[in-house]
Amino acid sequence: MSRLFLDARTARVTCTILGILAALALAYAIRGVLLLVALSLFLAYLLFPLVRLVERWLGQRRGLAITIVYLMVLAALGGGGAAIGSRLTSEVQSLAQKLPEMSKGIQSGEIVGSLLQRHGWEWRQITEIEELIRRHMGEIIGYAQHVVAGLLKWVASGWVIVLIPFWPSSS
Repeated sequence: MSRLFLDARTARVTCTILGILAALALAYAIRGVLLLVALSLFLAYLLFPLVRLVERWLGQRRGLAITIVYLMVLAALGGGGAAIGSRLTSEVQSLAQKLPEMSKGIQSGEIVGSLLQRHGWEWRQITEIEELIRRHMGEIIGYAQHVVAGLLKWVASGWVIVLIPFWPSSS
């Protein structure tokens, strides 16, 4: 007479633990989508009072109210962008002109050395750090490029946030 080594309670606990681990693995696998959904819901809750106000004004036409609120938000963002756009453009152009000089300063360690010197570091420590920077400059640049590329990829996928507030409401 052969019997399983696990009793029913142990089997239930094992299945529960495996189910929880599977759910955690799934959440980890789709973490990017979950982050976008969370941000979308946050945006929807921020805009909800304004949507409700416009909806009352229009007579319970939710889709039109959401469209009007989004157009108002986009107009405000566009106005803000236009207000600071020219200033930002001139600053970026100035930075682009100074970038080769700054790059040489960073690669030689002069910028880091002068910054550390202003904060009271000793010259021995500063020379060691400058040497480390010179030795590992390729790795530092590669890591910085990787971080910037990841950030730009994340920002580019953020358009999905706009879709969530269009879900039907049970009001």
